[in-house]
Amino acid sequence: MLDLSKAFDRANHEVLVCKLEESGVRNAQLKLLRSYLSNRYQKVLIRQGAVTQISSEMIVPSGVPQGSILGPLLFVVYINDMPQFMSLKHGNLCVPLIYADDTVLTFSSNSTENIDLHADEILVSFREWCGMNDLILNTVKTECIIFSHVNSSSFVPPMLHHDGDIKVQDSAKFLGVQLDSHLRWRSHVDIMSGKLNKAFYCLLALKSQISFETLRMVYLSCFQGIYSYAIIFWGNASTNVNIFKLQKKAIRVILNLRYRESCRGGFRRLGVLTMHGMYAFKLLQFVFGHPNYFEEHRNRNYTRRVMSFFYPRHQTSVTERNCLYMGIKLFNSLPRKIQQITDPKNFRTEIFKIIMECEPYSIDELLEYCRVVL
Repeated sequence: MLDLSKAFDRANHEVLVCKLEESGVRNAQLKLLRSYLSNRYQKVLIRQGAVTQISSEMIVPSGVPQGSILGPLLFVVYINDMPQFMSLKHGNLCVPLIYADDTVLTFSSNSTENIDLHADEILVSFREWCGMNDLILNTVKTECIIFSHVNSSSFVPPMLHHDGDIKVQDSAKFLGVQLDSHLRWRSHVDIMSGKLNKAFYCLLALKSQISFETLRMVYLSCFQGIYSYAIIFWGNASTNVNIFKLQKKAIRVILNLRYRESCRGGFRRLGVLTMHGMYAFKLLQFVFGHPNYFEEHRNRNYTRRVMSFFYPRHQTSVTERNCLYMGIKLFNSLPRKIQQITDPKNFRTEIFKIIMECEPYSIDELLEYCRVVL
């Protein structure tokens, strides 16, 4: 995970204007954006009690103006050529991932020796691109994580020798998701459990103060909104048991159930999905909405007795827990008439009905329901 020092403040105006022109912005529109960027001044105001001090005005030589929707958009244009630059340097070896100013460089290898070599080469190339664009890599906040099936704590990539501040981490945060080196999701679940505990006590405190319907809305926004984020990635992990326990505690509070009383039927009464149901619901929508990710697994000779998708070839049980494999497994379990729906809204409605009726406490329970009942 790469961090650029004061990235928004360092964007070179002339470089940005050139990139806008290369992107197809011309004539009056380009002049307007050049005017928007240039001749901006700033000053600092300090108040200490009754005394107010104002600095002299100074021109802002670089950076994109912040505080508007145009600022992040201009910055995206500014860094948008980085993947192409890295591709020219390293081909398919390096896969950059960019979201606003969050940048990740990924690469893989079957041997630690090649990772040694590639890590250093890729970092050198990225520094070269930064130099061309007046950006600076912040080595203190930049993190490295190595994904593997075995313990890799003893492995130190060469960039640590060249940049002592870049450390190999056991886990790192990317776009709100805590990734660990073995993709067990324990770190992410632990962090999320802390947030859900706070949401639970919020429900507990509000229970006697607001109506049932309002309390349900608080649950949907403050509790469900937290655990459903990126659930298609971690929702099938063995470490998710604590999240489901917290969800059942929240349901008991809303429905005024006793501590040990079963929540079966309670989810249907509230009109909310179990954690496993939400995982299946989100994952099925992902399969439906992103067919390009599953195209190579599609069965072209599909008939009533065979699957819509073939399962990916794999050698470990870890693969059977990822969203690609589980997405195919869940989609194949649906009735054929639902698989053939083309309207997203209708598909969403139908799978919600199935999952709500099943009220699954596990994914296996939902798969068995689809096999026997539907």
